[in-house]
Amino acid sequence: MKFRWLIMLLAITVSVSANAQTDFSLAWWNVENFFDPHDNQATADDDFTPQGEYRWTYRKMCAKRDSVYKVVAAMGCPDIVALAEVENDTVMQELCLGTPLRKAGYKYVITSTPDNRGIGCAVMYRSSFTVDTAYDIPVVGSRSIFVVAGHLADGRHLIVLANHWASRRNGGGERRIEAAKTLRKAMSDLRHELPSACIVAMGDMNCTAYESPIALAMGFGDSCRNADGAELLTCRLPAGEFSYYYQELWQNIDHTVLMLPENGHFGVDSYHVFAPDFMFVEHRTRLGRQPYRTHYGRRYQGGFSDHLPLLLKLKIEK
Repeated sequence: MKFRWLIMLLAITVSVSANAQTDFSLAWWNVENFFDPHDNQATADDDFTPQGEYRWTYRKMCAKRDSVYKVVAAMGCPDIVALAEVENDTVMQELCLGTPLRKAGYKYVITSTPDNRGIGCAVMYRSSFTVDTAYDIPVVGSRSIFVVAGHLADGRHLIVLANHWASRRNGGGERRIEAAKTLRKAMSDLRHELPSACIVAMGDMNCTAYESPIALAMGFGDSCRNADGAELLTCRLPAGEFSYYYQELWQNIDHTVLMLPENGHFGVDSYHVFAPDFMFVEHRTRLGRQPYRTHYGRRYQGGFSDHLPLLLKLKIEK
């Protein structure tokens, strides 16, 4: 009899442990030039109009929309999806309402300060997350950092900072250092204001973890953690796992910086580059696989992006 009660007690303990935490997933992806075909007179979006260099039409915009939808769906429709290089509300409404993603109930917020081409960051979110506020933090000489602060169903706070630092073209190193300093200060200020929040900075930072903006300005150096208590999750990626391909070189310029609260309510379950086979192409004139892009040079291919997404799964103690 005692043995049977012991078995029942163990079964109850295992059941409680299995239900003591839940998962919450976040994705980052630079979708590369998600424009609508209309000419915005206030921005330099002429290349992505029907008369522009890329002959960008409504049909091509819809194909791009569907490509983004397929990847988000293949990732399992994460709770939060932060995107870079989206032009405006038009393309985000097309994505959230004009595809089967509408069944997932996605809403979105979008930056109010796009770059001179008219593209910026947007954050999609499901009902598991409620947005309390969204705002831009200006960066001297570069794109702003888009902050989306909210809470989970149980009231716990989570803050996402979406980044798209200055391009590697025409230098930009000093502007990336300025962005790194701004991001570090923003995360430190948010931690001071809301110690119980989980703070997640994700973005296309246009530099590797060993370059000055991240290694020095963000304070990571040779370590995965800085003095502020933030962790650079790039260190968790397996060797040979990369998110970006350029000039026949794979590298990681997309990063996630995570600042967990000290209360232990949040932890990392998994983190990886999302790289399904359908997002690649074997190019006929160059060796090796590379991302299946929307354009190859000026030639339209109808693919996805030159970046691969990052997928972070948090475990949250109930």
